[in-house]
Amino acid sequence: MKMITSLEEYKELVKTARDQGCIVSNCFFLPNTIRDLTEKGKLFVRKIDAGLLLLEEADEFYRVRYYLRPGQIPEEQKFDKDCVIELPFQNEFTPSQRMQEEQISGMGFSLGRNSALMSISSDNLKISVTVPFMDKISFALEEDHENIYHLLKECFDPLYAFLPDEAELMGKIRCKQVWILKSAGQIAAVLNSSMEKNTAMISHVAVASEFRGKGYGKMIVEVYHRYYKERVRTFSHWVDLSNSHAINMYRVFGYQFIGRRANEYVFKINS
Repeated sequence: MKMITSLEEYKELVKTARDQGCIVSNCFFLPNTIRDLTEKGKLFVRKIDAGLLLLEEADEFYRVRYYLRPGQIPEEQKFDKDCVIELPFQNEFTPSQRMQEEQISGMGFSLGRNSALMSISSDNLKISVTVPFMDKISFALEEDHENIYHLLKECFDPLYAFLPDEAELMGKIRCKQVWILKSAGQIAAVLNSSMEKNTAMISHVAVASEFRGKGYGKMIVEVYHRYYKERVRTFSHWVDLSNSHAINMYRVFGYQFIGRRANEYVFKINS
């Protein structure tokens, strides 16, 4: 496995792979993302019999992208960390995606999670007239970042959650994209959001274990909706299809599934 040190090196690797017939890919890196990863020394390449793997290093695992030859099943791989491969698709699997699933399985990965995108236009969003405890909900402050970071790590499996690192979280706090709900002097709930053009997206909603069952998650989502309703055209959120509680909550606000889905396949080094 070799570290990729620049965008130019990345482009040359991908061009060579494609010229050699490796046209099956789940790769959707943006140039700025590649520059950031290479500057931090967090992007690696592994050449394999069926093509190449691109490994983005997170704290405790790798996110894996690939360029593979159609129909060629790679040999089983060994890694020094857990890994996850995301395979996005629309509505149902195509024959090409079925083939990719076979290739992913051949490398030793197994299905870990199914997720799907829910969405609603701001005009059709359903929000309440009042929000209980609204005075307890505010934008996070820089001094809150460490507690927020640890709460997110406690509530989400990092393999699937695309958690921000501490520097990214601080940047989002400064941009007023993170809300907190405080109770008894501590952070009881957090909402981490993001923007894509005219769409507001919830990245994470986390409620501390001792405060669950009080409706705090719904309250902080309500405040997020109020803030963005006149600022965006659309609201969207990825949900785990096994999380019926989250799905039902978003349906209360009017969200519907729109067909975009993703399967996430995992490689566990200790399984």
